[in-house]
Amino acid sequence: MYKIFYEILNKFDDAICLINSDKTVVFVNDKYCSLYEKKPEEILGKHYYSLFSPDEYSLADKRFEMILSSDEPVNFNWVIIKDNGEVSSVTSFNYKVQIDGNTMVVVKLHEVSVERNMELMLRQSEKLAHIGGWEFEVNTNKLRWSDEVFRIHEMNSRVVPDLDACLSFYEPDSREELVNSVKDAIDNFKPFDKCFKFVTQKGNKKWVRVSCRPESILGNTLRLYGAIQDVTEMIFNEQELNKLSLVARSTANGVIITNKDDRIEWINSGFTKMYGYTLDEVFNKKPTEILRGSKWNENITDNNNSPTESPEPISRELINYKKDGSPFWVHIEANPFHDIEGKFLGYLTITTDIDPIKQSEEQLRINNEELKKTNEELDQFVYSMSHDIRAPLTSVLGLISVARMETGETNQSNYLSLIEENVYRLDRLVKDIINYSQNARVEIQPEHINFQELLNIAIESSNYHPNFKLVRIESEISENNLLISDKHRLKIILSNLISNAIKYHDTDKKDPYIMIKITIDSDRANIKVSDNGRGIPDKIRQKIFKMFFSTDISSEGAGLGLYIVNETIKKLRGSIEYSSEIGIGTKFTVIIPNLGNSNTS
Repeated sequence: MYKIFYEILNKFDDAICLINSDKTVVFVNDKYCSLYEKKPEEILGKHYYSLFSPDEYSLADKRFEMILSSDEPVNFNWVIIKDNGEVSSVTSFNYKVQIDGNTMVVVKLHEVSVERNMELMLRQSEKLAHIGGWEFEVNTNKLRWSDEVFRIHEMNSRVVPDLDACLSFYEPDSREELVNSVKDAIDNFKPFDKCFKFVTQKGNKKWVRVSCRPESILGNTLRLYGAIQDVTEMIFNEQELNKLSLVARSTANGVIITNKDDRIEWINSGFTKMYGYTLDEVFNKKPTEILRGSKWNENITDNNNSPTESPEPISRELINYKKDGSPFWVHIEANPFHDIEGKFLGYLTITTDIDPIKQSEEQLRINNEELKKTNEELDQFVYSMSHDIRAPLTSVLGLISVARMETGETNQSNYLSLIEENVYRLDRLVKDIINYSQNARVEIQPEHINFQELLNIAIESSNYHPNFKLVRIESEISENNLLISDKHRLKIILSNLISNAIKYHDTDKKDPYIMIKITIDSDRANIKVSDNGRGIPDKIRQKIFKMFFSTDISSEGAGLGLYIVNETIKKLRGSIEYSSEIGIGTKFTVIIPNLGNSNTS
C-alpha cells in the first residue's frame, strides 16, 4: 500500500513532504528531492533543519508551530537556496494531519520562480488538458482569458465578462474566499493556489483550481496572472477515495489488498481485530502462508495469475486460522482491480467472520440428528413395549387360568413359580424403562462412591434370575483413591453388566463364573467385568449397544440392558470396550472419569 501511495504522490507536479511532530522528515516524493537537488537518504529521517540555512531555523520553527496550532491550512512564501547557490521561489502549502494517532505536517511546495512566470503558462495552456491561462490588470480592471478558460466556463461567447460577472460563477462560500485571496494578492503580494466550487454558464457544478501570482513594481501591484484548471474529476475521485478509505478502516470486516503476486500490501484494523496480525507481520506474505492450518481445504489454491489471465471475482466459505492458532469460519469476497489500462494489479478481499453462524448450523445439525434418533427410538420403543409388556402379562393370565383348573399342590407351585418369573421379567423391563428415562433427563449427582456397597446392591438386584445360583461371582476392588461420581448411574452399569453375564452363561461348563475387578486412581475408575460364558458372535458385535437388540432370539430380555449401559456411560463422559470369543467368554472394560479431579470435572 505504501508503494501505491508513493507512486500516486510521485504523479503530482508539486513537491510533497511529510514531517513528524518531532520535526523529523518521514516522507518526500521525487519532485521534492529534485527541487532541493538532494537524494532521499539525505532528507529522510533527518531533522528538517537539513533543508534550511542556519539563519532560517528560527523562522522555520515559528512557522512549524503555527501549522501545528492551526486547524486550517497555513500557506507561506519561501525561498529555497540550493547547495549550488541557485535560488527558487516557492509557495508552501501546509496542513496538519493525524496518521495512526500521530500528529504530522504535510508540506506541499509549488515552484513559482520569477524566471518561470506564468506568462509561459499563458502561451502553453492551450496544449494542456483543462488548463486555461488568465491575466488581470489591476489599474484598468481588464481581464484576459485563454480559450480553455471559456471552455471551462462553458461559454459560447468569446467575450470576457467583467470582474463581478466572473466572480458570479463561483458558489457563495467559494466566492468570498476567492475575493479575499485576490485582495490579499493585490494588497500584500501574496500568491495563492486554491480549489473553489464553481457553476458553469450551463448550470453544471464543477471544482476548479485557481492559481495566482502578483506582479508589482515599487510596491504597487500592476497585474495578477495565473491559471484555472477543471479538477472536478480529481476532487470527486479524492472524495470517493476518502470515503472508501474511511469505510475500509472503520468496518468490522477484515479488508486485505494483495498485489498481482498475491502478496499482502495492506490490511485494515478490522483484519487485525479478526486475526490478531498487524500489517508489519503480514506485509509481503501470501494469505495462505499465514491463514492456512490443518483444516484448510486443499481445493483452495493461491491466486497465481499469469499476465495473460483474466482474474475472476472469488466468493467462498472456508476455515481460516488466527494468529493464536484457533480456527474459525469466514466468508471471503475477493475482487480483482486494474490500472487505467486494464492491467491486473491485485485483489481487494473482504473477509466476514461467520463462525457463529457455522456453529449454529452445526448445533442445528446435531439437534436434528438427536431428534431423528429420539424419534426412531420412540417408534421402536412403542413397538417393542407393545410386545414385551404384553408377553409376560399374557403368560401370567394364562397361567392363572390353568392354575384355576388344576387342584394338585405341585402343579400350583409350578404355576406360581412361572408367574413369579414373568412378574420379575416385567419388573425388570419397567426398571429398565425408568433407568433409561432418568439417564436422559436427570442431571449427574456427584457423590463419594463406596464400590463394595454398590457392588453388593448390583449383585443382589440379579438374584431373581433362575440361573443366579448357578454362576459363581467374585470381585476384587482396589480403592487407593476416592472416586466421586453418580452412584445411581454406576449401579445401573454394574447391575446390567452382571445381569447380562448371568443371562448368557454357558450351561455346559462346570464352573460358570463372573469376575469383577475395580481399580481407582486420581483420574478415573477402571471396571472390568469378565465371564466364561457363551461369547458374542462376530456378526452381531456391531449391534449389541443398540436399543432393543438381543444377542439371543430365545432370550427373555427386552434388549435394553447394554443400550442403557452405553448411554449411561456416555452421560458420565466415560467409555466402554469389550472383547469376546465364542465358547471362551466376554470381558467388558468400563472407564469412568473421577469428578473429584479438577482436570476431569
